[in-house]
Amino acid sequence: MADEETDKINKNGKRQKLAIPNVLTAHTMTSYPLILENVPFCTHSIVGWYELPGETGGADRIACIHFASGFVDDMEQWKKDRMHTSYVLLDTFTEDFGERRQAVLQYRSQAMLRASATLCYRDGNRFILNTQYYGGFEFSRGAIAKLIEVRDTSLVEMGDAIEPVGKVFNDAKTYTFGDYSVRMASDFIMECQSQNSGETVWKLKLSAYLYSEVEERGGLLYFGTAGNGGRLYCVSLADGNVVFSYNSGGTVCFEWYGGNILLADRKGKPVLLDSLTGNEMRRIDFGKFTIGYGQCMMVRGDRLYALASGKDAIYAVCVDLAL
Repeated sequence: MADEETDKINKNGKRQKLAIPNVLTAHTMTSYPLILENVPFCTHSIVGWYELPGETGGADRIACIHFASGFVDDMEQWKKDRMHTSYVLLDTFTEDFGERRQAVLQYRSQAMLRASATLCYRDGNRFILNTQYYGGFEFSRGAIAKLIEVRDTSLVEMGDAIEPVGKVFNDAKTYTFGDYSVRMASDFIMECQSQNSGETVWKLKLSAYLYSEVEERGGLLYFGTAGNGGRLYCVSLADGNVVFSYNSGGTVCFEWYGGNILLADRKGKPVLLDSLTGNEMRRIDFGKFTIGYGQCMMVRGDRLYALASGKDAIYAVCVDLAL
């Protein structure tokens, strides 16, 4: 297997390739297939990972919320009513993945459950799933619109969702950091302006489309691009100089662990990068799996929770990151 490469800007302002040692670190890993017993899925989509407070003072649980639809059993009936069965699925786990529970809501409708239209949020002590929070874009059309309370052992329908709002994607947002505002001026040009003067401070041409949120830590911006030439970038907020860019093949999501960056590499395997140099610190043993489905992952404490592509299903995977 070839070593990964990171682009780093040297002291002369020139880009240099840094070969990264291919070192695999073994970790404890537990996985569960995200399936519904005796129900083969026709479609399957992931809403996300969340932390749920334990009921009656119990320990917090790790939750994965996902949607699925079943196959049509009676094609003649389907031609008449266009009705199909959709499922809201909640899989919750203890933090160490030692225990798993599942809850399901079933809908029979012409509409579909659309993960892209969904938002989960806290409302006081309750955790709410709105299955059609977002509207005005293609994937919210014909979506099942429900408000559902998510508990650590159950899903409780509260009623119909409120009128959806338009969704603003990451490449259409303006990010504000002190006096600086950062946005995409065009598909591949990132621009930073001074809010006080209105002047452009810097512009930067990216290798691909901005997909992740733009985060700032210690005067450095971190963000991921995807598409042809997708990378993870670290850029100086003050002058737009690229501190490093990591050839991930496309970064939609990344996490922080111990002040450093955890993301999927070109082969879909988790890797930990030094957040100041882009050097690979270690690769995480992910067994037979690859991180897929929007690179949906979450780090809590010393554990990585990720959705993985398996041969026969989507898997929920927990990896202990502690050495």
